[in-house]
Order: sequence, then structure tokens, then C-alpha cells
Amino acid sequence: MDLMSISAARRCANAPEINSGVAAKSVPMASLGWPTALAACSTGTYAVFVAQRCGNNFNLLEYKAIYAVTTATKQVKKVKGRECSLFPQQLDKAKWFGSCGVAPRAVSDMPTMFCNSFPNCAGGIIARTPPAGAAVAAESAAAPAAADAASSTEAAAAAAAAADPTRFTARVTLKRPLKCGDGSTTTLVLTGSACGPNRAFVQWTRAQAPGCSFVRDNSRTGFKSTLALLGSCGAGPAVSDKIVPSDVCPGEPPKPPKPSPKPPTNPISGWAPLARMPVVAGEDVPRGVAMVEAVTDGGACAGAKCVDDLSDAAPSRRLIVAVADSGVDETHPDLSYVGGTSWLDAGEDQPGIDGFGHGTHVAGIIGAKNTGKGVVGVSPGIGIYSLKILDSYGNGVLSDAMRAIKWVIAEGPSKGIKVINFSLAGHVDPSKPYYQPMVDLFCGVCKEASDAGITIVAAAGNDNRNIAEYIPAVCPTVMTVTALDQDGARGASWSNYADASNAADKAHTFAGPGTAIVSTVPRSIMDAGYLELGGTSMASPHVAGIAANCIMSGRCNGTGADAMAKIQEAAQSRLNMVKGPDGTPWVTYTPTPVAGGKYYGYLVWSQF
Repeated sequence: MDLMSISAARRCANAPEINSGVAAKSVPMASLGWPTALAACSTGTYAVFVAQRCGNNFNLLEYKAIYAVTTATKQVKKVKGRECSLFPQQLDKAKWFGSCGVAPRAVSDMPTMFCNSFPNCAGGIIARTPPAGAAVAAESAAAPAAADAASSTEAAAAAAAAADPTRFTARVTLKRPLKCGDGSTTTLVLTGSACGPNRAFVQWTRAQAPGCSFVRDNSRTGFKSTLALLGSCGAGPAVSDKIVPSDVCPGEPPKPPKPSPKPPTNPISGWAPLARMPVVAGEDVPRGVAMVEAVTDGGACAGAKCVDDLSDAAPSRRLIVAVADSGVDETHPDLSYVGGTSWLDAGEDQPGIDGFGHGTHVAGIIGAKNTGKGVVGVSPGIGIYSLKILDSYGNGVLSDAMRAIKWVIAEGPSKGIKVINFSLAGHVDPSKPYYQPMVDLFCGVCKEASDAGITIVAAAGNDNRNIAEYIPAVCPTVMTVTALDQDGARGASWSNYADASNAADKAHTFAGPGTAIVSTVPRSIMDAGYLELGGTSMASPHVAGIAANCIMSGRCNGTGADAMAKIQEAAQSRLNMVKGPDGTPWVTYTPTPVAGGKYYGYLVWSQF
């Protein structure tokens, strides 16, 4: 994607400009201290600084990334497939990034204020629409059958407006065609939500066109393209031929989302789940948490919405959930971080630092606190232990994943770890001679963990392929989690799946919410500390949280395989429940195999 740039010789910048980047051609590129593998980034390039709005009134700027842009092409340079980019965690922050309203010391003439001289609020010119999302970066989608498919996309969004009045949509015309599926598009329908101080600004979270959709990807590799397509909070993207709304118009305050469904009237008899407590006023209930009914309407507690009260668990049953990922931000106020262990080399070996943001997002889905701020998780306030096996680019090796499991088998009992979440999937080609030995080795360690009373939950993967090709997803003692679409009505088009003819794989496959999931991220990545992402990586932690609740309730009281069976039983039983005397099914999604023999599993239920 082409990069625009602005001169650094002024003190303020407009919305499209800060997302395109502020060019600082006077910066000696070699002085930036590129990693050895990216040393070539300093040749034939100049620096472009990307900023986001900040401050109590959102009128200041803070720089978040530096890119090496090729002088000839005006595009971000790549070296051996890696983007030439630098982030605050890699450099002297004060020298190269400054702080909110303060220019970097090394480039003191950079703009530090947000100047906005044009009307760009989101009010009557837009429609409100329910949240949407998909896998990180891009997903394929079937084009509408209508003659004007782009209009159909927009109309569908507007028609659903009443479902969640905190969401906005806007249709934009692009400056140049954008690749979309097998063709290209010159229009996009943007979906966004309120953000920033007093929720007075708009954060665009998804761009759609017939044949494709794009969602926010704040990883290091996706950060720049995300800003170009979707902008940042209060700063619209630069790809449109007109200014994209970035503020909420006066008189258009966001309203709270619709209440989640009431709990079923005919639960499984014979045992009692954890007591429920009111969701504290001010908490946002993410759509996935509501979909699995970790949060329900009042009736089981004194509040309007209810969530599991972990203090009701017997002391001997209380536990810690381990997140095997890119680290977990130990400073995030919405998480109960209790410690961590890393298997990475020096420089990436701090388990309480998450340069990728992925592990922190996963942790929030599992256990974001119920304190009246931020979002609430499936198992609110549960202790999170970081097993750091992915670096700041989201890369890692399966051998470290296996070492992490072995470590939990040996050390986990003393720390109270009884659930491990792996929101990752390593592809292994079944046609290769090393396939079966590798699967047997890894799955053997997973079985050891299950026999030791440890439940392992893993993402199925986002490649629309058979889980038999992925580790840990293929392992029979692992709860493998696919992702449903935004309506929870069917498997997401990009989600991996089990072969419907393979009974063994079906037995450990579950479905979870995996699109448009809002959760915690490090504030070094997103000022607000929260971000909407999608993928089976987001579906898996819903199941991990449910597994934790099941163990604490006493319903799951044996091996990992026992917990899997009890959670499968609960998911199946919900399909037989009805909403009232008219016999309306409680759950519209059923795990019936779809074309091609794809099986996505039962939608999990937080019944414990």
C-alpha cells in the first residue's frame, strides 16, 4: 500500500496525515539501530513516523512506530520478507518516540498536536450497525447476489442497526483500487465504535467489500496497513478520497448494548454451578462472553447481569490459567497477572511484557476483571500465568510449546495451574515422513498433562483446513476450538475444522466465538488498552475460561479428558433447551457438517 507523508516542520497534523506517517528525511537511517537481520533497512530509505491521538482532550499526538520507506517507491521496505519497522520497545523511547504531546528528542520538530480544521463527525451521515470481525488481516467472503453488491453490504449493516447502537458505519470511496479477493474494489463500508475520552470519538474496526473484509491488526507486521485502511481512535484512514468521520457528533451519544439472553429455564439437573454475582456497572460485556453465556441477564443474582463469582469456589478448587503465547502485560489493570516463565532468548524473555499484544488479548477473554472498568472475562479475575513461547512478531517453535507443557506438568501443581491455553497452531504436512513421529511426540506430552489433571485448550487455526494438519489441534486430549461467524450461526469461512467422517477428531472439537472479540491489549499497542480482534485464537480462550469454571465448580474433577467430556456434555445439552412455551430452540447453531465434510463442533456453554 502506498504511503503518503507530510512535512515534519509544523507543530500539528490532521487525521489522514498522522495515519499515513510524518516523513523525517533528516534522520540518519543507520542511527536508528536496526537489528542485525534488518541492517539493510537503512539503505535507500527515509524515516516515516506514525502517531496516534492522546491527552485528556485528545488534542495531542504520541508516536507509536517508525518505518523505513524506500525513496523510489514510497513504500515500506522489506528485508527477507520482514517489514522495516521499529517500535518503542526496541529503542530509546524518549529519544525516538517522545511521549504524549512531547516530540522525540532526536527529531524535535515533529508535530505534537492534533489540528482538525474540518467537520468530520459521525452522526446523521452514518448508520449504526452491530459489531463485525474476522481473522486478522483479511478473510474471504461470498459476494452478495445483488447487482450493486457494495450497496447491499451497506444496506445489510444499516438494517442491523438496532442490534447494537454503539456501532457506526460509513461508506467511503478510495483514492485508488484496492485488491479484494480475486478482483479489486474502489469502495469500502467501514464499521466502527465509540472510543477515546467520554467515548466522543470513532474507532473504525472493519472494512468490507464484496469478496473480502479487513479487520484491525495491531501486531507489528499489520500495524501500518491497519492504520492506512482503518485509521486510529479519533483519526480516520487516509485511503479515502474524502475525510472519513472520526468524531461522534453532538447529540449522538453511544447507548449501552442490548442485554444478553436470559439463562435457560431447564438446566442440567443433579448439581449446582458456581454462585453468580452482578456485573459491576460500567463493565462492557464482549459479544463472545455473552454468546457462551458466561454473562447472562439477571435472575441468578441481584444485578441486571450476572457472572460467575469465583469466590464461591472451594479453596482447594481454585486455580490459575496459563497462557502460552507472546507474553501477558503484567501492568494491565484489568488482568490478575500472577507470574510467568519464558523460553525465549534474551531481549524477548520477559513473560510480563507482550510486544505482540496477542497473549494479553487472550488473557482478557479468559479472565478480565469485574470491577466496573473495561471488559469482563469468562472467568473474571482469575489468576493468569504467562508461558512466553512467541516473540514480539508472533513467531515461535513447537519445541518450546512442548517444553512449556512439560514445565507445567512438573511445576504447575505447586502454582495451582490446571488449564493451559494455546492460541496458536503449527502446520505439519501429513504427507511428510516426519509427520506421524512429530504428532506422536507432541500429543504424547499432551496426554501426560491430561493424565496429570491439566486441561489443554488450543486454537484450531485460521486457514480453512483440516485440524489433522496442525499441532496442538490434532492431539486427541486437547480441546480444539474452531471459530463461528459473527452471528454465531455457522463456522467462520476461514476457520479450520475437523473431518466430519473422523469420529476421533470430532470428539475433541468445540466451537467458540471468534469474530469481533473485544479484549485487553498492552497500552503500548493501543492507548485505550482494549482492541477488537478475530480468529480461532480468540475462540480458544473462551473455552479455557469455561474449563477453569468447570474445575472450580467441582463438575470437572478428574483428568483433562474428564473436563473435556463434561464440557462437551454441557454443550450438547444446550441444543435440547428451549426459550419458552413456544418451543423456540435456545441455540440456533448446530454442529451439522457443512459442504466438504467440515465439522466445527458444539458451541460451548459456560454452564458451570
